[in-house]
Parts: sequence; C-alpha cells; structure tokens
Amino acid sequence: MKTSTSLSKKEVAKLKQDRRLAKRQINRMTKALPQPLADKEERIPETLKHAESAPLEKLRHLYALFDELSEHTSRFTACGSGCGDCCRKPVSLSELEIAYIEAETGVTRSTTLIVREGVGDCPFLKDQRCTIYHARPFVCRRHATYSSDNYWCHPDRCNEVEIGLVKFSGMETAMRNLRTIAGAARIFDIRDVFEPVE
Repeated sequence: MKTSTSLSKKEVAKLKQDRRLAKRQINRMTKALPQPLADKEERIPETLKHAESAPLEKLRHLYALFDELSEHTSRFTACGSGCGDCCRKPVSLSELEIAYIEAETGVTRSTTLIVREGVGDCPFLKDQRCTIYHARPFVCRRHATYSSDNYWCHPDRCNEVEIGLVKFSGMETAMRNLRTIAGAARIFDIRDVFEPVE
C-alpha cells in the first residue's frame, strides 16, 4: 500500500489541486445550503431527544434529514452511482442500523458473526451499485468526496491521504445519542453481519 510519502510527483500535484478544489467546493456548498435546512441540521439532536418515538423511528427521521441535505450537497461532490470505491472501505454500523436495514429491506443478518474485518466489497454492493441505498448506514450517508474525481476514493489510496469531508455536527451528535439510547454502542463492520447479496 502506498504511503503519502511515496506518492508520485504527478499524484502530489493532483493531491494539492484536489485539496484546494475540495476546500472551495465545501465553502460553496456551505454557502448554498438554505438557512432553514442548516438550522434544522443544527437542531436535530434536540428534536430527536424530545421526540416521543422509538429509536428506529428516530433513525428514520435522521436519515430523512440526511436525504434532504444530500439533495443540496450532491452537486458539489464527485460521487455518483456506479463507482463503488467507498463500498470497499470498512463500513461501520450499530445494532440500531442493522435493525433498520432489516426492517427496510427484509434482508436478515447472518445467524453467526462473520469476522471479515472490513476487507473486500460491502455485501450489498452488486454491479458497482448499492442494493440497499435507501437503507444504507450512517457512515455511508456522510461519506462524499469533494475533489475533482474519485481517484482518491480507490481502496489503495483512500486511507493514505486526506482531502476534506463535510461533517454535519448536528447529525453526528444525533447519531451518537441514538446509539446510546438504543443501547447500540457496539460497532460492527457490515461484512461481519450480513452475507453478500446474490
């Protein structure tokens, strides 16, 4: 695996260019985000804290807000259907997210824990597309690249460089809180819980 110190001159130049672009894209995206939506994201931890609904329903509400945010952020990313590079990275999820996937898709978890340690394709990746996109875990929803293309997303490079990711602090806090109230603090890799789709 390459280290950031073993990048070629061409890769070093691309990395510098992509970091600058990502910073600009994130700034543009932040400025273009409608203020009511930004406020809603900031308030989501308190909104969910006071909602009188089950954790799974609260997660559904959180994901709906994430989808709403994605409608505004996606035009600033290099991400697109058919890439699948991020589906080869570790995909962490909690017991709550496992239950959500089961409820939304009808797919059930494996009866035994399969320790694959985040290696290989996500079990829901088929033909370079996510077969549970509507029910994908939190970590998948928050991942996006703001560089010029998906070059740095490749599994051989993605953990070696940092380009710039947007972190919605309200969403992050709300998810941590949900995991706590659901008693779902333990984190799994999706490959350890679900069998590959046929």
